[in-house]
Amino acid sequence: MMTSIKATGRPTYPRRKRHFDARACDQHVCGKYRDCVAYGHRHEQGANESERHAEADDPCLPAIGGHRPPVAPGVLPCEPMLKQSDKVGDVMMTQPRFDGKVVIVTGAAGGMGLGYALHLAKLGADVGIFDKDLDAGKRNSEYDADSVADAIKALGRRVVAVQADLSNRAEAQSAVEKVARELGPIDTIVNNAGGAITPADRSYATNSPDDDIELLIKVNFLSAVYCCQAAVPLMTTPGGAIVNIITFGAFAGDSHGKYAVYSAAKAALLTYTRHLAVELGPVGIRANCIAPGLIHTPRVAAAAAARGMGTNDQTSGIPLRRFGKVDDMVGAVEFLGSDMSAYITGECIRVTGGLGLISL
Repeated sequence: MMTSIKATGRPTYPRRKRHFDARACDQHVCGKYRDCVAYGHRHEQGANESERHAEADDPCLPAIGGHRPPVAPGVLPCEPMLKQSDKVGDVMMTQPRFDGKVVIVTGAAGGMGLGYALHLAKLGADVGIFDKDLDAGKRNSEYDADSVADAIKALGRRVVAVQADLSNRAEAQSAVEKVARELGPIDTIVNNAGGAITPADRSYATNSPDDDIELLIKVNFLSAVYCCQAAVPLMTTPGGAIVNIITFGAFAGDSHGKYAVYSAAKAALLTYTRHLAVELGPVGIRANCIAPGLIHTPRVAAAAAARGMGTNDQTSGIPLRRFGKVDDMVGAVEFLGSDMSAYITGECIRVTGGLGLISL
């Protein structure tokens, strides 16, 4: 792969360009848009641009009762583009949604991050895995392979695993560039690294010490900022996607006021993501957030009683009356990281089981 060095001294890699040769004929102007991909048909050239289909006589509409409506005067008929089915949904699912795409997942050695990485690999993605401790999931028996990289390889996908402290800008930069160099331009980055990792008894707004404040901001905010800044120049345009994992605590605090700085750092990431969406929208890169609720991972379960998080008495405040699982999270990542959400940016999906809907 050819590389170049910009004035900053940073290597850059060619971006993958996507060429959209077909457009949805949602206005039924057959002469303007040759490919009516919305209904799986191709128009013959020659129809007058000013002639529109009447909806009842639209030859682009799917067949009803085994036959199609008559063609309106002056409008040329369509020829089937896709022989096997008239249903667009059937066609879209003929190959994995992430087939051949390059995805980075941070904090992916265990827990939710591991779940995201494995799920996207099953959908066809080649995966870059970043974590400060690549053996964390193995110690918690979260997979059977010898390493997290081997767990991805077992799915038939390429993988680059990097052990790095992403709160250090240089290490984040190096890790992202390694993925782009070995796997290719980045299609999606999922910034999952972070957590409420300081002692709960000193996590209140009034007693958080400076060391804890600095650590929580670095791990939960700056790590994502550094990875985004490193990844954006190396992302697919248009079509790149940034998914930043925050927390429901960015919207509603703990009932006792704990985890104040952790929640504030994640709220900062939400605001940062919205600014990314505005800045990068013109080049076709989207940026969104996911806010998990009470999700049971091995780490959360092990510390539940001591930290007062994910204890059984908390389910009464969740309309679905259960804690979330890693499997409950992966669908939102798949959605925001793929073309399924091609017109969504600057948003946040709360995956909480309805947490926060019940007034106390």
